[in-house]
Amino acid sequence: MSQRRPRFKERLTYEATPEETRVLGNVVESLLHYRRVMASIAGAEAQALAIAAGIARDQMGRSGSSSEYAFPYRAIAAEIGAALHEPSAAIERRMADAEVLIKRLPAVREALTEGRITRKHAEIIQEYAGFVDEQALPEYTTLTIAFAEDATQHQLRIFAKQLAERLGVLTREARQHVARRQHGVWARDLPDGNGELVIRHSAEVIRAIKDRADAQAKAFEKKIRRQNHAERVRAEADGVPPQLDERTRDQIRADILADELLTAAPTVHVVEREGTPNLLAEIRGMIAITIPVTTLAGLDDEPAFLHGYGPLDPGIARRFAKQAPGWERVFQNPDTAALLTVDHYEPTAAIRRMIDVRDEVCRFPSCDQPAQHCEKDHTIEYARGGPTRASNLAALCRPHHMLRHQTAWHPRQVSPGVIEWTSPAGRRYREVPLPQRRKRIVDQKPPF
Repeated sequence: MSQRRPRFKERLTYEATPEETRVLGNVVESLLHYRRVMASIAGAEAQALAIAAGIARDQMGRSGSSSEYAFPYRAIAAEIGAALHEPSAAIERRMADAEVLIKRLPAVREALTEGRITRKHAEIIQEYAGFVDEQALPEYTTLTIAFAEDATQHQLRIFAKQLAERLGVLTREARQHVARRQHGVWARDLPDGNGELVIRHSAEVIRAIKDRADAQAKAFEKKIRRQNHAERVRAEADGVPPQLDERTRDQIRADILADELLTAAPTVHVVEREGTPNLLAEIRGMIAITIPVTTLAGLDDEPAFLHGYGPLDPGIARRFAKQAPGWERVFQNPDTAALLTVDHYEPTAAIRRMIDVRDEVCRFPSCDQPAQHCEKDHTIEYARGGPTRASNLAALCRPHHMLRHQTAWHPRQVSPGVIEWTSPAGRRYREVPLPQRRKRIVDQKPPF
């Protein structure tokens, strides 16, 4: 008995007029121009701050007293801060960063001034350059700049971290020791009776906490929807306004985390299930880790990869592998890092897992939503005969999945995993899976 294909859902009835398409194209071009101008200004600003830092350094060198050593730097920072209406301490930090950018990373400053990368991209490249030896610095800057020109800030951070891991002069153990010393919890007061709690811990712990909080909030949302429906029925019967729980998922997530931190379990936010007093307490955080088989076997110490973050210590990865209830064996092209297949008996689960590992994030341009939280979209729609296989599937977060089917955004999978998007204004964006993009940049091969 053959399965019935779902009926194809037609797009919304609105259509963009030729004039709207033309104007939108001009808007996009204008915004790109503004972005390049802003980046160029940021490069010029860094140059000016570096000059000011150089003057301060010359004055410090002429200081005859060690107790006066830092005052020229502070005085010049105060001069600039007063003129710009910014705290002098912030200006001091920016002067120091600008001096490093100009003297140690001139290629980054040049790319910024030319508008090829943004100020945030430059800051990320500079952040991880501190772990790279001077001899390897030219390679690091060349590769990170090339990657940054076609990457979001989050994607660049992962790539720079992974590259610094490979080129860095510090041992992995030394960096972990430094990182552990930075663990901590901070609190600060905010306006309107709010406060902020910041926790810094290892990446895998933070990712698991975030994933568990997401899953708990999603489960509790279902209970809220049922409660709100019952409240509407009651209020309508009584002829009174309904008292609804209108919290967003972010607000629910914050409330649940606060509940757990204060009581060690989500006792206020309870979702019951038959035989289970509190379903939320059962939910566990999920993380995705890719481990080379030689590392898993203990034959070498090639770093594993924590999806959404970057390199992960092989010892930690092996410990997770030992504790995990199951692993998928993934076959990867050694030259291009393209995912080939997944060794698993159940094809549906295997393909889903393969898409998660291949795509890492939502495949809509510049979206960073993790693939494991995304829906698996048929590039050629299933209702139109599209097959359910990796070469016709891609991870799309719920908003972009809806956007793809309800608007004139159109994807085309030009090769397995490589998607070319055409926008309503006619612009084209080629989206290559992140593992392949990182591999190609590191190998210094031409773009796809």
